[in-house]
Amino acid sequence: MNEKLDRLFSQFGVAAHHAQFIGYDLVSLYLVDAIHKGQAKSREDLLNSEAIWEDKSLGQLIKYIKMSPYVKEDIKEFFNTVRDKRNYLMHKFFVLHLENMLSESGIEVAQADLDSIVILLKKCQSLVHDTAANLASDLSTKNSKQ
Repeated sequence: MNEKLDRLFSQFGVAAHHAQFIGYDLVSLYLVDAIHKGQAKSREDLLNSEAIWEDKSLGQLIKYIKMSPYVKEDIKEFFNTVRDKRNYLMHKFFVLHLENMLSESGIEVAQADLDSIVILLKKCQSLVHDTAANLASDLSTKNSKQ
């Protein structure tokens, strides 16, 4: 049972890692979107103005990005799901699985739940990264034509 519990805790760390990096990738998307909207001339302008973005929560970043005309609607809705799962992971996962962690079969239930969250977070991290990269590429193409 200890090995299964160790794996569960290790996988929780993996999930937390992906959740945190989604936040960083959302900041990148936020910065590129702001440049697209003409709110800043360059990434450097925004990076020099950390107060604009440094204290934003995941929910605040998603709320801002959902207003972007450059991000597809299905991606915006997916971000809501990710935010909810991330909040569940950080605030409810262990509380709701407390009893499960007392038996091997219960640990397996918690592990399956956690594994599905990791898959979702990895998908989101890739999606946010790709969306930011595509927006940056569009911006680069737009600027080179001017």
